[in-house]
Amino acid sequence: MDWPTAAVAIAASAATSGVAIYALVQQGRNAEKDRAHDRDMRRSERRATAYVELLTALERQQMQVERTAPIFVEGQPPEPPPPLSDEELWRLSALAEVISSDALRARIEAWTQKQRQFFNDVLYLRQVQAHQQGRRPSETKDAFGVTSLEQWRKVETRRAELRDDLRAIGQQVRAEL
Repeated sequence: MDWPTAAVAIAASAATSGVAIYALVQQGRNAEKDRAHDRDMRRSERRATAYVELLTALERQQMQVERTAPIFVEGQPPEPPPPLSDEELWRLSALAEVISSDALRARIEAWTQKQRQFFNDVLYLRQVQAHQQGRRPSETKDAFGVTSLEQWRKVETRRAELRDDLRAIGQQVRAEL
């Protein structure tokens, strides 16, 4: 073999080897990108599933609010769903801690506090209503600081606020997904 032919053969062999090495490196990079993409997709799916579970529980709690007297419906009012068990509350708390942003956790915590206050307001309304039986509203206002109508309005206002706040939580969840 003469010198120029040997040089071309060596150059071709080197180029082919270079292309093969480049192709292997690119294939490795593409495989890593695919694995990272799959990992991100699984993480997103798990997060979405957790958010759905969290929102489902919040909706269930909102249904308790919606079905708690005083509500005006024809016929027998629907029974509220049973309260969440301790285990369910622990799981939801853990989900919120793991997947939620600080802003969303703060919003859920504020919603939960407002829900507790709603039930306290309902209990207070029942006490006011019981006291007001056979008395003038002014006597009840002197004793409790509110009339039953004023307390009922407070309960209804808080119920509407909870509805709006839950809608805002859902919007924030969608934004975070």
